[in-house]
Amino acid sequence: MIKELYRIFKHEVCLNVTRGAVDSVRIKNIVKSGARVYDGGYIGIAGTIGEPSDELVSAAEKNLAKKIEYKFEPEKNKVRKRDARKADYTDKEVVEFGEKLLAVMTEKHPQFVFSNKIKWIETNYSLKNDAGLDYEDTDAYYVVSIIYKHRDSVAVFDGGVSAMGREFDVEKIAATFDDELCAFEKPAELPEGEKVPVVVGFGEVGGKILEALNGKQLGHGASLFADKMGQKAFSDDFTLGTDLEQSVGDIFFDTEGSTLPGDKFDFVENGVIKCGYADKKTADTFGMQNTACAGGGYDDVPTLGAPNLVPKRSDKTIKELLHGQKAVYVGMMSGGDTTNEGEFASPVQLAYLVEDGRITGKLPEFGLSGNIFDIFGKDFVGVPKDEFSIGAQSVICNMKVSR
Repeated sequence: MIKELYRIFKHEVCLNVTRGAVDSVRIKNIVKSGARVYDGGYIGIAGTIGEPSDELVSAAEKNLAKKIEYKFEPEKNKVRKRDARKADYTDKEVVEFGEKLLAVMTEKHPQFVFSNKIKWIETNYSLKNDAGLDYEDTDAYYVVSIIYKHRDSVAVFDGGVSAMGREFDVEKIAATFDDELCAFEKPAELPEGEKVPVVVGFGEVGGKILEALNGKQLGHGASLFADKMGQKAFSDDFTLGTDLEQSVGDIFFDTEGSTLPGDKFDFVENGVIKCGYADKKTADTFGMQNTACAGGGYDDVPTLGAPNLVPKRSDKTIKELLHGQKAVYVGMMSGGDTTNEGEFASPVQLAYLVEDGRITGKLPEFGLSGNIFDIFGKDFVGVPKDEFSIGAQSVICNMKVSR
């Protein structure tokens, strides 16, 4: 019998922003604890809000009677502690940061009204058992999510800007918003051509890839990539995987305690689809590699979860990748979908013209479309090393424009 504790701690300072000012502050401290007991191919689980206790472990042990099958050995004799924090701020300093950021933005752009949220989040995850496993991961980061509305606009809101990182830098964060906010009042025309270069968040157009890499779907032959494993399907310049160094808020172990060498793994490498993502059960069922993708709640049996996939960055900037071409930067896009054949289409509610690597004007609404094998294949331009917003994961690709 092996007894294991999974603990999640989260401290969050949330600033509610209304009309360009912090109007309320909410502070949360939450601890969630799960106990697991493994014995004879079964698992017993119990959870609580708060710190773990002997009673919690006893409850998990009693739940072995439910005969929940779990034939996989828990991790043993592994110790690692990771602390990704770059700064430690008091709650008061977080509020001061938010107030200063809003003051700078309002001074620079008085024609806009700002609202929504600014958060500072501290996390600590630990997974420990009496077989020698002792994992702990600590992180702290800000999330700025600001909605803007022009004072002359009749809309509820006109757009949004965001940033995510581990250290406060008011001037740097505010500066990344400047081009977009300045360009809002400068009408521009879409670049000529049936297809135009588009700078867009990977998640906005790559959701079907994440779905298709699901190990269960691949194993059952229901994935778009079912007949493409090990084959070249995308551009040489497109590599996609998990990379802890490139991510904020992720941890180095999954809910089963599985880890990856070097904290990274490429599911697509130089255009070749290598494998899907899997937890222990998926890997065992379908003969796949366990890619440390177990998810589930603190009081759940571990199950397959979706990894945070990030495209590998090139060594070129947006300007260098575009080679003087005009491009489109997608600021807000919703209502789109991708078919089971990989055909993507979506209306774009807010977009900007990009010239010489900078946002210069606001574009009218339009539609984008393309097949994902083209978007990330022959029409793929690259992954810039810079971004229009801190913490973003953008790609550049040529896509069809419906004017």
